[in-house]
Amino acid sequence: MKRIPITCLLLGMMLATAPVFAAFDSGSDGSMGDLVISNDLTLLLPPDGIFKYGSVRITSTGRLRFITNALNTPVYLLATNDVLIESGGYIDISGENSLGKLPGAGGPGGFAGGYGAMDGKPPGDGQGPGGGKFNPARSTDWVGGVFAVPHRAGENTNVYGNALLVPLIGGSGGSGRADGLGGPGGGGAILIASNTRITINGNGAIGAGAIFCYSQGYSGSAGAIRVVAPVVTGSGRLNAYTGYEDDGRALYGGVGRVRIDSLDRHSHINVTTKGLTTRGAQMIVFPTNSPRLDILAAAGTTIAEGTPGEVLVTLPVGASTNQIVRVQGRNFTDAVPITVAVIPENGSSARFDDVIPPGAGGSPTTKDVQVTLPVDVVTRIQVWSR
Repeated sequence: MKRIPITCLLLGMMLATAPVFAAFDSGSDGSMGDLVISNDLTLLLPPDGIFKYGSVRITSTGRLRFITNALNTPVYLLATNDVLIESGGYIDISGENSLGKLPGAGGPGGFAGGYGAMDGKPPGDGQGPGGGKFNPARSTDWVGGVFAVPHRAGENTNVYGNALLVPLIGGSGGSGRADGLGGPGGGGAILIASNTRITINGNGAIGAGAIFCYSQGYSGSAGAIRVVAPVVTGSGRLNAYTGYEDDGRALYGGVGRVRIDSLDRHSHINVTTKGLTTRGAQMIVFPTNSPRLDILAAAGTTIAEGTPGEVLVTLPVGASTNQIVRVQGRNFTDAVPITVAVIPENGSSARFDDVIPPGAGGSPTTKDVQVTLPVDVVTRIQVWSR
């Protein structure tokens, strides 16, 4: 009998499986339907800044902008299904250029620039935590606003914010100039979240640059972009810069912040970012009991918590320039270092530092901060944590 050799082959098999992620809730209920943009569209922000869509698609010819609301909140673009920005599509939350002596407005969630010199009065400083402060030694330059990093020239080092972009905040404005030109505004802030996937293809982009106008400089700082989804993918761009972030001159605004949160840590490798960037898996859109600061009184005028827009306070003739600003902290469990900024339309701004004591279980507590107000000039008062 002839024996026939039999060779047994053991075949290894590798099974490629797609990653399975836990359910993620962007915060949208889909009540605004699906959003498809194929041209230039400007949306008015809701009072809370939150859009709740089913899906979002920006086509190759689409460009989306926003009109700020009374509280100047950031943009929250939320979807139950996919968000797609095609190559050539764009979401723009830039700050605006100045209009002569008038400052440029900040993008939604960002801050305005300073007023230009007028009627013998000096120019004003930029608004926001990193607002540019006018320097008489360079009277025909702006002093740029900063956000994520200080100017290399060392002129403005008031950086702020954190790597998680919680809370979400925009960029600060540049100072006005002695020749009468106002300062451009800072870039805005946007959070885009999807239950499923965010795709930014090719030349598709989300831009939080300070301004896109070349005529009067780039002195507002860039803003903030945060995207959150189980999968963030594509080869598009997240731009939080002014175009001159490598120049080193203080007249230009500083770079902003970019944050990508995704359960798939490899999916967004090819997404290009400009700005101080961090990546992680903090799958939270709205933190529970988010801390907040409110001004409850200024110069004897009571202001209700959550009041939308600016509140006008008029001091009588002969009133003292030394006044009290009452600041409330809510949902803080530790002492909160704060800065109260007094920013006149013309003349130098001033900052007053203090600490709000902690509240039991995050309950609200207040602190009366003594400030000095300038005479005969419209002044804005802002507060932020340090």
